[in-house]
Amino acid sequence: MKKIFTAFCLLIALSICKPSVINAQVDVNDSLALVDLYNSADGPNWYDNTNWLTTNPLSTWYGVSVSNNRVTSINLSYNNLTGSIPAELGNTANLTELLLYNNQLSGSIPTELGKLQYLKDLALHYNQLSGSIPAELCNATNLTYLSLSNNQLSGSIPDSLGKLKQLFALYLSNNQLSGSIPKSLTKLAYLHVLTLSNNQLSGSIPRVLGYFPHLSSLHLDHNQLSGTIPAEFGNLINVGFISLSYNKLRGQIPATFSNLTSLRELDLRDNQLTDTVPAFLASFHDLRRLQIQFNHFTFNGIEQLAGAGHRFLAFRYGFERKIKVNQTNNTLSVYAGGTLSNNTYKWFNNGVLVSTINGDSTYTPPASGNYSVEVTNSIATELTLKSDTVSFNAFASDQKNNISLLQAGNKNNVSVYPNPAKNIITVSFAAAGNYSLKLSDANGNVLQTKTGVAVNNKNIVQLNVGNYAVGSYFITVTNAKKEAQTLRFNKQ
Repeated sequence: MKKIFTAFCLLIALSICKPSVINAQVDVNDSLALVDLYNSADGPNWYDNTNWLTTNPLSTWYGVSVSNNRVTSINLSYNNLTGSIPAELGNTANLTELLLYNNQLSGSIPTELGKLQYLKDLALHYNQLSGSIPAELCNATNLTYLSLSNNQLSGSIPDSLGKLKQLFALYLSNNQLSGSIPKSLTKLAYLHVLTLSNNQLSGSIPRVLGYFPHLSSLHLDHNQLSGTIPAEFGNLINVGFISLSYNKLRGQIPATFSNLTSLRELDLRDNQLTDTVPAFLASFHDLRRLQIQFNHFTFNGIEQLAGAGHRFLAFRYGFERKIKVNQTNNTLSVYAGGTLSNNTYKWFNNGVLVSTINGDSTYTPPASGNYSVEVTNSIATELTLKSDTVSFNAFASDQKNNISLLQAGNKNNVSVYPNPAKNIITVSFAAAGNYSLKLSDANGNVLQTKTGVAVNNKNIVQLNVGNYAVGSYFITVTNAKKEAQTLRFNKQ
């Protein structure tokens, strides 16, 4: 022991250029590792370096805890550490806690930290660490808390992190991580917190993330994630916080979200989400913050949620993407959702307000020009839906209108219901002899056709429109005399 102690003092003398004596009751490897940390991280300039590299027991060195002659904890957070993390810390075999967060450490994370079999808490967040996340960290199998956020880490998230079966919280936000979210994460059965925000992650969200039974907080915002929100998220019955904002997600909010009654905050803003915002969110008693702005929503669902807005501390739903103006002959129309009688439509020609209409989404322009519309709702008052601009030629429309007037004189008595429709529409008409039925979109593209032999005064045809996008569509029925009648219906 005397020989080891002498060699140890010599190593310290060489490393800090002055003689020192370290308490020999502590493992030599632990002592040497602390000296290396002091030298690598600019120990003389720490805010607090009390007793470091003195003859006082290591247990009295600031931020160091010792048990059974082994270093078990190093907590030097908020202490002005600069420089790098020495690989020798991997020799502190009994270390359970390494907390170096909120400093100015740079360089890479030593792969040797994966040797720490007893390590439970590793917190290196708020530094300037670079390079990749070492795959070797998976060997520290007792890790329950891993925080590497707010650094400059790059590369992909190692699949091997899925081997950390005891992991409770994983924080990797505010780095430069890229690639997809790894699917081996399914083995993290005890995971409560997953934070991957503010990176460059791409691809779809793995459905397996919906099978973490204890997950309480999920933050994937500010990435480049695409695809749809997995319906499997409906399994996260204990989740309180979900943030998927600032991505490229499309499709609808899954109906399975009705199971997430523990939600306290839901942030879906700045994506490409469409369809109805589920009104059932208004019944979630714990939900206090709901943000859905900057998507492609209409007033559908938002109207009901705004009516129950007193339940929320914050409900943000403004600034949705533009809606489309449709033109049929001499008539312009838009689909804004919500209750029609609650909507007000302001029509503009070349940017000048020319008409304000309540409860009617159609408009017949009196003159040529570039038309757009703004739609407000008397209940969802924070949202104004703005449209694109359509060029309207009054002369061409008048020609089409003359043809329409001739066709409108027929006796087909066409009706379409329900209107608006979601899945199946029923077309009723009176005609005799051969007939043809045509379903087309607002651009005149024919989507479905049917022909048959009509029966006087009673003809029923059903069409499936469930796969079509939200908007306006048209049904044209032509009888044996070539008399045609066209009706518009809205698809929800």
